Amino acid sequence: MKNLKLEDRISANYALLFLVLILVSNIILVYSLKRQSTKVLVQSADNKMEEINSFLDKVGIFSDKTNVLTLDFNPEIVEGKKIIHVKPFNPGEDNYLYVLEIEQKNESIIPINTIGDTDTDEAAITNEKMLALLKDANLKNNVSNGKIMNIEKNKYFVFKVSRQIKNYKFNIYTLKNVTQENKIYKRLEYLVILFTIIGVVITVIVSKLLSRRILRPINNVIKTAKSISTDDLSKRIEIPKGEDELQNLTLIINEMLDRLETSFENQKKFVSDASHELRTPLAIIKGYAEIIRKRGTTDIDIFVESIDSIISETDNMRNLIQKLLFLAKGDITKINTKFIDIDANEMVHQIHSDTIVSTKTHTFHLEMGEDYKIKGDETLLQQAIRALIENATKYSEPNTNVYIKSFVKDGFGRISIRDEGVGISEEDAKRIFERFYRVDLSRTKATGGTGLGLAIVKRIVELHNGKIEVNSKMNEGTEISIILPISAKPIVINQKEKEKEKTEKKKIIRKMKNLGRKNNG
Repeated sequence: MKNLKLEDRISANYALLFLVLILVSNIILVYSLKRQSTKVLVQSADNKMEEINSFLDKVGIFSDKTNVLTLDFNPEIVEGKKIIHVKPFNPGEDNYLYVLEIEQKNESIIPINTIGDTDTDEAAITNEKMLALLKDANLKNNVSNGKIMNIEKNKYFVFKVSRQIKNYKFNIYTLKNVTQENKIYKRLEYLVILFTIIGVVITVIVSKLLSRRILRPINNVIKTAKSISTDDLSKRIEIPKGEDELQNLTLIINEMLDRLETSFENQKKFVSDASHELRTPLAIIKGYAEIIRKRGTTDIDIFVESIDSIISETDNMRNLIQKLLFLAKGDITKINTKFIDIDANEMVHQIHSDTIVSTKTHTFHLEMGEDYKIKGDETLLQQAIRALIENATKYSEPNTNVYIKSFVKDGFGRISIRDEGVGISEEDAKRIFERFYRVDLSRTKATGGTGLGLAIVKRIVELHNGKIEVNSKMNEGTEISIILPISAKPIVINQKEKEKEKTEKKKIIRKMKNLGRKNNG
């Protein structure tokens, strides 16, 4: 049964259960009927024994008084073939038959044998043979709970009444034909077997139909599961109408499929988003590398600046990759961030310089107000600002302007990026910071967007206890501002320290020039 399908196992179990129940119930039924029939036979035999014993009592009393045993054992024949037996040896309502044996000095006679007076197969048996059959049954004397005997082709319920009167022993065998009852029970047993077989067949058919109906939701689960692949997770299982466990199971599986689809989509988009975020530092590194290749070491100042920028961007990119993994998983609160005091204007100025080198499609304008410091992770903040700049260039026409501003307003530092692009509707502006939300899927596909960049920006700003404002007009442009709390105003470096820093820088440049001359020589 283990190798059978669940549908077949359910049908087999139903059939087995029906078979056991019907057999047990029918066995109990037949047994009860037989027991009841035997009870009726025994009760009727008790009554007959009382009647026979009463008759023998009268015979015994008459014999004691007269010292003569007289008994007319010969039946009278009247009205043609009708036989009238001497009471109590008449058939009665139960149609009893009698064989009376009288024993004296090891000799016996049969004055009455009503079996011989019947029109049956047993009537041809001689008195001696009939008596021999009855004695072989070893019936107990004066016990109403007799035995079932086969005599010729019929079955008889037989019991024996025995009495000693004078020197005579009376053995009265009383027989009741139970052939018909036995046939009824046999027929009932056959019907039980027949109906059991029919019932099993019907049970198998009905249970198979029911099991198919019950298992239909499960089969739908199997069918849907087979059709699901990483390329298509949109399939869902049809929900059953009944409010039961199968409906709950289907709902749970569909919810699981929703989560799986979201997870797979997030993974795909994360891969694309990683390239999205790494594109800027790679472009900067490539830009400075191309400058070095074109100019070599002829301009040591540019050479040193380029090398410093490449090293810096490499470190930024390494940190970016590590933190991007956490951001994509939504575990930004678990990132081991390094919060320091950052000169906001200096950071924005560096980003502006890097952007001019790496992006030639737009004109970038920088506007800075008074100096201020913010406390935060510089790598993450650079990532957020660069993401906004890249977004501005992506959704505005080439050769248009992008404005980068850093200033203080209402006690907060504000870094804003404004473009001259297509703008964002008021409805979309409320959702652009949701993870994987794209305003225009077709436009996003053309520009390579993933919908995760702005979500990362929002998370970074939230990590710094800041907020984001969006101000956009359709077909005019969009301005996105990062608003951060100010930690302190930057400390102005005194003149001596500035002169010392310049002297150290000149020494490095001089050494690089000497190294260049040696290489050229």
